[in-house]
Amino acid sequence: MKIKKLFAGFAAAALAAGMMSMVPASAADYTALTGLTGNGTADPAFPVVEKYLVMDKDASVPYGTYTFTIAPGTAVAADNTAGSEKMPILAGPAGAKFAKTVAADNTITLDTATSATLTFSSADSTTNEGDNSLSGKTIGFDNASATDEKVSIKSLTVDFSEVTFDEPGVYRYVITEAGTISGVTNDSDTTITLDVYVVDNNGALELNSYVLHKGEDAPAKNPATTPAAPTLADKTTGFSNVYDTQNLEFGKEVTGNQGSKDKRFAVTVRTTGANAATVYQLDGNWEKEPDKKSATKYTAADMQTANNVTSLTGAQLNAGYTFYLCDGEYVKVKGLEVNSTTPVTYAITEDAEEYKSTETIAATVAKYNDINHTDPVSGSIAADKDVYTGYVNEREGVIPTGVIISIAAPAALAVIVAGCLVYLNVKRKREDSEE
Repeated sequence: MKIKKLFAGFAAAALAAGMMSMVPASAADYTALTGLTGNGTADPAFPVVEKYLVMDKDASVPYGTYTFTIAPGTAVAADNTAGSEKMPILAGPAGAKFAKTVAADNTITLDTATSATLTFSSADSTTNEGDNSLSGKTIGFDNASATDEKVSIKSLTVDFSEVTFDEPGVYRYVITEAGTISGVTNDSDTTITLDVYVVDNNGALELNSYVLHKGEDAPAKNPATTPAAPTLADKTTGFSNVYDTQNLEFGKEVTGNQGSKDKRFAVTVRTTGANAATVYQLDGNWEKEPDKKSATKYTAADMQTANNVTSLTGAQLNAGYTFYLCDGEYVKVKGLEVNSTTPVTYAITEDAEEYKSTETIAATVAKYNDINHTDPVSGSIAADKDVYTGYVNEREGVIPTGVIISIAAPAALAVIVAGCLVYLNVKRKREDSEE
């Protein structure tokens, strides 16, 4: 997921009417515009800036936080160059603040009026790529025509109820994102520009609209004759970050004429660098509550406690976690992060006991979904490649040779001996009766 593509378009802001009368005859004529409600009736709904965390469908939402701040932007003088005239930009008045879009959302903390922290975790909901609810959002899916990704969304409202505007103009604020999560590539733009359009409506100040965009372009003086700026491609609905992950799958195969197919072996998966607080989902085919067979040395209680899991935290993986697997079983750890700076590493080890242990499973067999498990049993999680690995345990017995060449020969000899004994016994009884 390296190439960001915009997922949808936006309706252009209807600003032309207000633009024609942005400069009043006298500022003293205006009553200050204050006490905005954002209810969408008396004035436009307050703008919402969203945070998108895009990931593969197999991945869980990683744990991590991002901090957002809002501050007045920098004033920009008018550009009167013929053919490319631009309106002046005014620094936004003090008082703009963050508010929770959903008041009860405990994953968002309002640190101060102008700073907020958003926390992501595996408990967060996600929406699959292609869902109609995502229409109109600038989400950085890897491929807008595919359906193999999903997104977790959080949002903040910018509240202007305590801001006072005293003249028509374009007022600018800057929203900044900060923070990192292992395996996540942040939006290449760490700031979003928020322009507030205040217009003259028959001698009274009126808030016309809000526009979120990337960059610092100023609007054209006359949108009817000069292309409006920012352009459509610059408009945005939020920050879009991408979580790159791959899966790790390991299996067990038992071979040999003395190999026990129901014997369970201890197989341990250990990582370094996995996000300790992230919850990684498990998939695969293994018995969650195995019984103890005579060939297995582990207790049923110990095996059931270890095997009966559907997810593991990064802390558990980093410490090493042991499963008890028999022939044909495999475990998949889903969504381990790809971290180019400090790669996540993995190592699969086992206790083969008296069996011969061979790394990787070369044969393509149906019990492993026809996938060769030939990757190394240790290595790094890398981009664009799931890992498939495992162990083959072999125990081969040598059949004795010499006088006894097969089980069939002693069996035949036993039948002959038994027949002779019966014959002799019958003959003896007949002789006794004749006497």
